[in-house]
Amino acid sequence: MFDPKPSRVTKSIVSCQVHLEPGENANYQWAVACEVDGDSHGGNESYEKIMHDATAALERTRAREPQIFAHNEQFNDWLNRSLADLHMMRTETRYGPYPYAGVPWFSTVFGRDGIITALQTLWFDPSLARGHYEYRTPLSFAVRENQLDVAALLLERGADPALKSDQGMTVMEMAKVEGAPIELLTKIETGASQKSEVRSQK
Repeated sequence: MFDPKPSRVTKSIVSCQVHLEPGENANYQWAVACEVDGDSHGGNESYEKIMHDATAALERTRAREPQIFAHNEQFNDWLNRSLADLHMMRTETRYGPYPYAGVPWFSTVFGRDGIITALQTLWFDPSLARGHYEYRTPLSFAVRENQLDVAALLLERGADPALKSDQGMTVMEMAKVEGAPIELLTKIETGASQKSEVRSQK
């Protein structure tokens, strides 16, 4: 969608002609959609609506986080920029939030970066650690990479051991394959039982 209509459109070029007097301005709006075999995944929402929805989602996320202020303004600037970067990478999936990586060249799942981010943000936003998605949960990645101390911490903070990895394995199955110690297997079993009780109560 182009508003106003361009003077020339090809597969690779869009040309627009405009004449402006001194001090004048012109507004152009373009809607871009991604298509796979003719199947468009774009919408018809306006820029204003998309911006409004994105701002509202960001405000909801910030409302769940603790507010931290220090006497040192440089520290506050550093912290605010770090949180802004984290919010920018945070992607909502149907399985929960996940910190995508690779920006600006691409945006996708990185298991190592996801598990590090989940661990570092446990104290103020555990939703990233609990968030599960179709590729791999931080918990299953920690078990797969034999990061057993990280796996134990994620379990203590509410990670769901019943979720399956991208290979269709539960965390317990993966832990047995990796030869996890009995202490971790016990924590996984306890966590799975607690999650099952919560789901049955709902």
